[in-house]
Amino acid sequence: AVQLFGYQADEIIGQNVTRLIPPHYHQRHQQGMSRFITTEQPRIIGQAVELEGLHKDGQFIPIELTLSAFKWESGYLFTGIIRNISLQKAEHQALIAAKEEAEKANQAKSDFLSAMSHELRTPLNAILGFTHLLRSDNQTPPTATQNDSLEVIEQSGEHLLKLINDLLELAKIETGKVHVSIESVDIKTTLQHCLPMLKSLADRFQVQ
Repeated sequence: AVQLFGYQADEIIGQNVTRLIPPHYHQRHQQGMSRFITTEQPRIIGQAVELEGLHKDGQFIPIELTLSAFKWESGYLFTGIIRNISLQKAEHQALIAAKEEAEKANQAKSDFLSAMSHELRTPLNAILGFTHLLRSDNQTPPTATQNDSLEVIEQSGEHLLKLINDLLELAKIETGKVHVSIESVDIKTTLQHCLPMLKSLADRFQVQ
């Protein structure tokens, strides 16, 4: 108690307990004591409650208080067990701050994904649109070689568009709202789509 409240024994023994209670608790303390003495109906007796103690230097101390009461002759005697919970409070506040920072970071990530999706879609739509126009030009139709190249551009653009959509699915995954669809896949068609995109890399390393 000396370490917790800063008083020496001879300074505090015999004094009213309100010396160890911040002023904003005084009225509640007096009302609670009067109510208990009158009705003998406890509200916090026997329960651990969190409140503040008052240090000798005027600082408030987070404490956990457990009161007990027993009748002695014509009155009541009270005992209180006090535990300093400053460390627990500091850890709790640190957890709250960490949670808030994590939520801010998560929101920033969502905002970034949304903005990036918009910025990427604009030029990508132009690429896919003009590729489609070139492939469907009846006046000056592309040659077979040019058409193959345009098809690669179109497939790559559509693949990139799917990747962008997959990024946006992250938000749904985090909220548990992602929809999973199990379907059969034509592996031959999938490989045919991949080969043109890998051809230049294969040629560089002379992979046949």
